[in-house]
Amino acid sequence: MQLYGHDDCREWFKSVTEAFLKALARGHLPQPSKRGEAKPQRLSQSTIARTYAMVRHFARWIHTYAAAFPLGCPTDGVKVPEEEEPKWKGLNRVEQLRLLNAARPYACGRGGEPTRGCGIMPSLRRS
Repeated sequence: MQLYGHDDCREWFKSVTEAFLKALARGHLPQPSKRGEAKPQRLSQSTIARTYAMVRHFARWIHTYAAAFPLGCPTDGVKVPEEEEPKWKGLNRVEQLRLLNAARPYACGRGGEPTRGCGIMPSLRRS
């Protein structure tokens, strides 16, 4: 919207969508205020892919339910950005054991094994 200076959906074409994706890849994010020009920050491919998925859904919804675009949906024919492979951010085995050992004093079952509905917050038990 800032690049073109308007938000008229009749002038949203495939080329505008492609230019938006290129700007995101370069790190030029749309700024909500005009106080100062922010430094470009590189976005990950996953962020660009999620943003494009949202824009594509919005464009298809507008095209279907609100006002049809004169030259078709502006996201049709635009190459979908590739998403990078996700990285595991869970606990490793040592951290799992450390967490289980820390929770053991709060267990209320036989032999120190936790039971359902009993633990640190007994007020959240299901009746």
